[in-house]
Amino acid sequence: MVEFRIDKETSNYIVMDRHGLLYLGLKGKNLPNDAYQEVSNMINGLVPFEYSAKENLEQIGSSYLSSFKIRKDSVIGKYLIENAGYNEIINKSEFIHYSDIVNALNIALFDGEDKTSNKIFPLFKERIFGSKKELLKKFPEWVLDYILENKDFEKHLKKIDSIKELGSEEPIQEENAYVVYEDGEWSIKNLEEEYKRISKKA
Repeated sequence: MVEFRIDKETSNYIVMDRHGLLYLGLKGKNLPNDAYQEVSNMINGLVPFEYSAKENLEQIGSSYLSSFKIRKDSVIGKYLIENAGYNEIINKSEFIHYSDIVNALNIALFDGEDKTSNKIFPLFKERIFGSKKELLKKFPEWVLDYILENKDFEKHLKKIDSIKELGSEEPIQEENAYVVYEDGEWSIKNLEEEYKRISKKA
């Protein structure tokens, strides 16, 4: 199975994991020729990249590559988006896990958002999870969007703490380096900074 999500911070990119890439490699000749070639190139370059970038990978979490980003408009990016829901390919961008609901409820309670927490509570109590599309049949879209936007309680607390430390509304900017495969190469980039810089120029 291949799971991916469209990255919120750098929306031109898809996030996927190593297992999904290797699964695509096993599918091999069932892929279109250009997709098969790109997957082969990615897999062939994976171990040499991990070896050469071992120290840098350790700085961002692990010397073992678990997840990475690819451009939405790459051959594999397009293939995944076009085939989401088929061929054991799942777009997790709008999938709500039970843990997301728990985190969103904690955030709403912590921030004193009573109306929001009351609307989230039934999902919490019934231990509901699923795609946004499925859940829209029973729950308001604004509630589901709130959950999707607020599913990391620890990050929320860090943001609040950094605002208190600075004494202003501006949170501390974090360095966000990611492993990226694009233009036929593996690399480590701070895509958020690059994305902001390109957006300002546009």
